Amino acid sequence: MHRNLSQAWRHVRSLSITTLSRTERGMDVAKTLVSYFYYFVPFVAFFYTASPLRLRHNFQPIWPLDWAPYFHLDYITVVNIITVVFLATALAGIIFHHHRLARLFVFIGLWQAHALESSFGSPNHQWYMWVFVSLLFVLLPNVWRKKTEESNRVFLLYVWGAQALVALMYSMAGLTKIMESVHQFLLGQVHGFSIDAFAYQIAYFVPRLQEEAVLAPLIVAHPILGWFPYVTLILVQACSLLIMVRPGLQKPWAVFMILFHFMTYFTMGISFHPQIILVILLFLHSPFSPRTIES
Repeated sequence: MHRNLSQAWRHVRSLSITTLSRTERGMDVAKTLVSYFYYFVPFVAFFYTASPLRLRHNFQPIWPLDWAPYFHLDYITVVNIITVVFLATALAGIIFHHHRLARLFVFIGLWQAHALESSFGSPNHQWYMWVFVSLLFVLLPNVWRKKTEESNRVFLLYVWGAQALVALMYSMAGLTKIMESVHQFLLGQVHGFSIDAFAYQIAYFVPRLQEEAVLAPLIVAHPILGWFPYVTLILVQACSLLIMVRPGLQKPWAVFMILFHFMTYFTMGISFHPQIILVILLFLHSPFSPRTIES
């Protein structure tokens, strides 16, 4: 019994970045993670450019697009320019992501695409993490060409930082739900831990979003079915940063978050495919997981 508990704890323990930087296996996994990030950016770009941006109305460019009014460009021209830039930089990133300049271009493509997506009255939250992670990866040292223990350590630190940004986002979401639930509880209102909480959210959002959600009627009719998954989600989200000091938990946490995003789609009709892809890339085969290094 004691041996089993010790083995289980060993698989969730922390790994020193300095120690990991001296292992070939750890660095290979980290470099593969970064490469896969740039391999998938073109798919993200494809989904982006396939969306009907040309059919949108009320275009109000935010500050990263200040160049458009300066050159007196119309909306369609701005869309075409950003589409070409995003696709071109994403494709260049596949081949040249070992070089900082190429990674900078990928960041610019993502940044401009996110700015365009956010220029219709509200920001597109799903793209924030892609923009921030790509910005952090610009700073990566080129360990593919010349690697030292110091460059390895810096490389791993930036990969860890990218993971921490995503985990922090989920923690903030969970903590916000908890704080809002406490506030609503004190006011005597339905709160996040109420039996009907998730059913109320579905009933509020689905008609406004006008998206098909196959499980929405079931949860609204039987709120108890959504109560436990929703409460579990809040608690797991709030504790997400824990996986950065116990990285052996990263894979089960990632699986849980992927299931959560699918559940959101089937119950509320909200798609989170950019977030799902990012969680898969950063956490399912993490260089900081003891299981990964030992495999």
